[in-house]
Amino acid sequence: MKKIALVFAGIALLLAAGTSCKKDKKDTPSSKPSVSWEANSDFSKQEITTTMDANIAFTVPEGIRSFTLKFTTLPPDLLGVVKQHISTSANRTGNNDKTPILDAIEDNTSASYLIGLKMFTVSNLSGATAVVANFKALLDDLLKNQELSNNSTISILVSLVDKEDNKLERTVSFHYTSGPEFTWKGNANFDPVEINGGGAISAAIAVDVPGGIETAVIYVSTNSKALVSTLNKYVTTPTASGVSLDLIEDAQTVDRLATLFGIATGDKLKGKTSATIDLSKLAEFIKDDVVDAGNSDHKFDITIGDVNGKVKTCKVVFHYTPKQ
Repeated sequence: MKKIALVFAGIALLLAAGTSCKKDKKDTPSSKPSVSWEANSDFSKQEITTTMDANIAFTVPEGIRSFTLKFTTLPPDLLGVVKQHISTSANRTGNNDKTPILDAIEDNTSASYLIGLKMFTVSNLSGATAVVANFKALLDDLLKNQELSNNSTISILVSLVDKEDNKLERTVSFHYTSGPEFTWKGNANFDPVEINGGGAISAAIAVDVPGGIETAVIYVSTNSKALVSTLNKYVTTPTASGVSLDLIEDAQTVDRLATLFGIATGDKLKGKTSATIDLSKLAEFIKDDVVDAGNSDHKFDITIGDVNGKVKTCKVVFHYTPKQ
């Protein structure tokens, strides 16, 4: 009987030790999920740019059991865009229908969408112990063909649970600044302007760039060889056909266009959130050059890029009608 009692006591000790080890493993910090963002270690609000690094790494020693993305702050224009990738009704209608959830494991529609974007470094999150999530891939797709209001915010609560029921939650937030916009007072539709009509030419193009101007280039497309020859005098590197006028980086262009035609260049553009590029004097000046092209259009494409990598072009067309 004593031997039997000792055997049972030993088994009990082994079971207790196993239970203790399991508990210790779960409570060990190294076994719990962790998250890191190398490019943004304090997880501050990230400006959405074309080159942003939004790769967020998750380490899950016990393996992932669930992984969801809850949009806690979402511009109204994106609500429907997100919902089309959700099939679970409860995830579509959270918090008054304004906080949709993409479930990367349990919702087949959401999972297929996210995997299709190559958002994750693994093709199956379930059981994964290490994964990097590329939030830029997600945002690029959601913002495709979308014009959000300036100063918009997108916040996503990432919730992860491992196979030992350890939970990790972290909010990642992104800020959207509108790209460049152009307006032409008196010519809202940017219709072609006659430069040989005898009247005053008004071609002052206002530029609104909330992110700040980084680049500004005017590309001139014309069949007038005389105009090309004239404009080539204002650039460091002449060309045989179209002429590219860099209003910020080309020192010769910056100086000549500002001095001769009063066009904003250099420091009057760089970093500015608003500016006016006035082509009125230049348009008046070139009308004598374009005679060789006869009845013709002369296109000035103004391309502005901001510090966040957003680029926009407006087309200014000057038409020349020969006098009869």
